[in-house]
Amino acid sequence: MMRYRQKFAALITNKFQSSFCKQGPNILKANSLKSNQIFGCNLTLKQSYVTKIDEHVATYEEVAKSVNKPKKMIVDVRNQDEIKTTGQIPSSINIPLKNIQEVLESMSEAEFQKKYHRSKPSQSDELIFYCKSGKRATEATNVALKLGYSKSKKFLPGWDGWNEKK
Repeated sequence: MMRYRQKFAALITNKFQSSFCKQGPNILKANSLKSNQIFGCNLTLKQSYVTKIDEHVATYEEVAKSVNKPKKMIVDVRNQDEIKTTGQIPSSINIPLKNIQEVLESMSEAEFQKKYHRSKPSQSDELIFYCKSGKRATEATNVALKLGYSKSKKFLPGWDGWNEKK
């Protein structure tokens, strides 16, 4: 199910030359902005539009709650060298990006158990992929989604974001 958030676009017209208003009309996303916060500008509600929220993005809180949960698997898609120098999120397993499709698609339950010491995830289990900063995690999430792992998510702050908050 897709989730949507209602946003409003407002047309800001230049009434006075203030530092906030630039030359000519500008578009401002006015979520919780009050007209008195826009000093020297004439705020007119122009249209409302809907933007899709990416439901395949995990927050720091979701990842932290997923540590040591058997039905949620945290997968580090970085190379082994990177993990040796930086560490990894507790209870995560390492499947480098180049191996994701093969592991999820072809590896047997017994092989997975032997290699990763965990049960192979089913297509109904939640997978959270992360890397250093998000690019490889996004690729891994897309591969998993195409293979039918519909609860796959990416942790976009990645290891850098995790390491900052721990």
